[in-house]
Amino acid sequence: MKCYNASIQLVLFFRTVVYGRSTARSINIHNHSGRRFDVFWVHPDTNEKFKQSTSAVFHGATLTLNSYVSHAFEAIEVPKKNQEFCSGKKGTCQSASFAVTDSDNQAINIYKNFSVKIEDDISRATKGANDITSPCEKTVVSSLDSDDVFDLASAT
Repeated sequence: MKCYNASIQLVLFFRTVVYGRSTARSINIHNHSGRRFDVFWVHPDTNEKFKQSTSAVFHGATLTLNSYVSHAFEAIEVPKKNQEFCSGKKGTCQSASFAVTDSDNQAINIYKNFSVKIEDDISRATKGANDITSPCEKTVVSSLDSDDVFDLASAT
């Protein structure tokens, strides 16, 4: 495992040197879970967790962190005040794991049951393109009969 992590770090270092692009990333962690949670950085070799949030991230709040590509994090539910149990099965605290990717402007959304959805510039651009082209595609497909043959030469 140590060799694997060292290899990743070496590749990222050379990528930065060769391509001139930094592996540093700013991430925004949005809490939509309905619960409070703490955010921890997970050490790649030991899996030891280091708390990154100075206080619990409340529902509706956003925590912004500066990190690096491939860094792993875990959001762990915090019990309600005056309670020793969380909302998970048998009172366990729920958690969500995620890692920083190569994309820019990452938003990590943590929802109920601690499901995670990551949005970034690439996913936003893809969604925008789909939003624009889908109505056109539906119009074209609905206007075609099953016997219609598309002629590329006449379309250009």
